[in-house]
Amino acid sequence: MWKAEFRPMTREERAELRRMAESSSGKGSWIRRLFGRAAEHGPQHGALHRDLDCGKVQVIHAAPRAAVRLAHPDGSLAGFFVDIGQGLLMFIESREWDAHAEKPGFERLFPCSRFSLVRAPHSGVDLEFRCEGLRFEAAREIDAPPLEILDAFIQDGEIMPGRLETLEQDLDRLAHVTPRYVK
Repeated sequence: MWKAEFRPMTREERAELRRMAESSSGKGSWIRRLFGRAAEHGPQHGALHRDLDCGKVQVIHAAPRAAVRLAHPDGSLAGFFVDIGQGLLMFIESREWDAHAEKPGFERLFPCSRFSLVRAPHSGVDLEFRCEGLRFEAAREIDAPPLEILDAFIQDGEIMPGRLETLEQDLDRLAHVTPRYVK
């Protein structure tokens, strides 16, 4: 089960997006370092300003029934697909900053029986992720497709039709269709 709603942006959320927008315009910005000068006014920069102008955030509430863990070849977490009912799956990426931790913090909390995700609707920037229910074990683990293929067909927090029982076949099918979009 899931639902999405919009609410006014808090002062803290606005400040975070403003910091990101300002840092993307500076001489030493991470956007410029990665993509060059033209990226300063590219889609991400413009989307941050649209979010600030809009003044609203999207809040997604979900109560997953089950989950499948996606693992990179080295065994590290690529993300989870969670069953949110009505034939829909949501993809949740890890929220880890310390990849060297013995037991990653995110997996101590997730998957869980209830969570909420707050994000800026135009830029897709996550502003908060909160586990609100009891943690449960993933039903199984599968190999993640290569990152460039995974990113080409689904992003963090996105919902797609599917079932956990057929996830491997669905991912394989999408991986064979997606390369035409990957450069």
